[in-house]
Amino acid sequence: MDFNQLIMKKINKNRSIILMLLLITAACNESWLEPQPLSFYSPENSYNTVDGMKAGLLGARKQLRHEWGDGFQKIVTEYYWTDISLGAIWLANFSHDATLQVLPTSEPQNSYMNWYWNNAYTAIKNVNIIISRIDLPEYNSEEERNAILGEAYFHRAYWYYRLANQFGDVPFVEQELISPRLDFMSHSRETIFQKIKKDMEFAVQWMDEDTWGGVPNRAAGYHLLTKIYLACREFDNAINAANRVIDGGKYALMTERFGNGLYANDPEYDVLWDLHRKENKSISANTEAILVAQDKYETEGNSNGGSAMMRVWVPYWRKITGCEYNLSNGADPQEAKLGRGNSWVRTSDFFNYNMRNEDPNDQRYNDKNWHKIEDFYYNKASFAKFGEPILPSDVGADTTVALFPFFYYKLFVTQERSGTLNGGYTDFYIFRLAETYLLRAEAYWWKGDLANAAEDINVVRTRAGASAKKASDITLDYIFTERARELYQEEPRKTELTRVAFIMASLNKDGYSLEDMREKNWYHDKIMRTNNYFRDEIQYGSMAYRIRPYHVYWPIPQSAIDANSEGHINQNLGYQGSENNIEPLTEIK
Repeated sequence: MDFNQLIMKKINKNRSIILMLLLITAACNESWLEPQPLSFYSPENSYNTVDGMKAGLLGARKQLRHEWGDGFQKIVTEYYWTDISLGAIWLANFSHDATLQVLPTSEPQNSYMNWYWNNAYTAIKNVNIIISRIDLPEYNSEEERNAILGEAYFHRAYWYYRLANQFGDVPFVEQELISPRLDFMSHSRETIFQKIKKDMEFAVQWMDEDTWGGVPNRAAGYHLLTKIYLACREFDNAINAANRVIDGGKYALMTERFGNGLYANDPEYDVLWDLHRKENKSISANTEAILVAQDKYETEGNSNGGSAMMRVWVPYWRKITGCEYNLSNGADPQEAKLGRGNSWVRTSDFFNYNMRNEDPNDQRYNDKNWHKIEDFYYNKASFAKFGEPILPSDVGADTTVALFPFFYYKLFVTQERSGTLNGGYTDFYIFRLAETYLLRAEAYWWKGDLANAAEDINVVRTRAGASAKKASDITLDYIFTERARELYQEEPRKTELTRVAFIMASLNKDGYSLEDMREKNWYHDKIMRTNNYFRDEIQYGSMAYRIRPYHVYWPIPQSAIDANSEGHINQNLGYQGSENNIEPLTEIK
């Protein structure tokens, strides 16, 4: 199956999913809501025991994994229109011009904005059953009950944190839906954050401290609560929540080599390499991992096809004259090392050169961890320059998609099965302690405490062998530069940028305001400062790279708005349909 066929297969599969289970059920035949006869797996029979409740949480944990696994990583959508990256597929119907392609009625073929809407509300629907029926089982203790409720609150808060930063004002559904509804209303983003803050303040009191792989524990709860406190502009509370993780005695950055995996005993590799080996992400020796999505090979219920890490993030180097992808399943050394990249995402010049050149001692950019342009070579045996390094001046192909440097240590995933070298199965970091430090640094910055902000940033930089920064060096832009170095391909970049844009506007800082976010916001200005493709509106085939301030929020899917005939779901300003908006709800009943 060629590349285009594979893409269409994935797209058609995704389009077959109901666009929003919660908001569209009544637009379908309602008979499916009343199983005949009542199934053993119905909520009435499944959620009246402790074991049934715990089984329900298993599905919620699986939902956490979907954006990283399942063959094509949905997380790429968080990187298409950001300050450090962009979509690189050359075809016109793939992600380039947000003004033409990001619409309420459609999205680019390799985008998963609607998928995020569907997946989040599916997860919320499922945990709301647990929340609504929490008092049906007989528990051994209050602690057992509240630990289950606490984790359910975590999952709901996690997805509403994402929805509110991706889509803005959205309907908040608090309870199980036992009959079709067509009367949902948008709730304000602020209202949603206040609600999930309250839920998580309860949850962290009861979530288990020690859990097995993939189960959110108390530290994960405090990590999420740190983000929520930041969104609510409660910076002291954000610092205190981060302290519970950083100073709790259980977690520490990995600073010495550990674990197994390829090159575990090779002295030329380092702890950063070990940290991102699939064999090491979930082991007990890894004191940096807070929450890890489980997707190992042959794990029950794992994804279909593995990570595809080396497919979606690695350059499409085959497009270079003198290069080829073989059918030898790794017999070619370059293909075995890099896989068969298609470069759904590439990074900006700022990411590739300015960030790298800041500090020559930063181990994230050493010869083993960072794959330089000079490391590519011609691998086609019949080509005259076979085996020689590729120089950009020699490339007779599209360098936007075919040739750029990248963090190799994060992307290389050995493959268990024969076939296309896309990258094998691996667990994925959702929360990692390095981010907790950077979140606390941001909270200190908001308070004007630049000394402590620098200290937290330097903990992360020191582990990477990079030079320490002074308090006078610390700006909000710099904090997000360090996030890009440390968390690229891990963090939901767009979500975090929008969170900051909302804080800036809420505080009326630097000339931003909530009233003018459609016309001016920090998210868009940050992109213009550091992403040359969007700043210069570089032409790419038949399209240019464009983005406007109103793209700080993705459009609400029009299908969800249309199906909700007895209520009112607002459209984000800047998109067609927003002229019909009404005031969002500010109370959750």
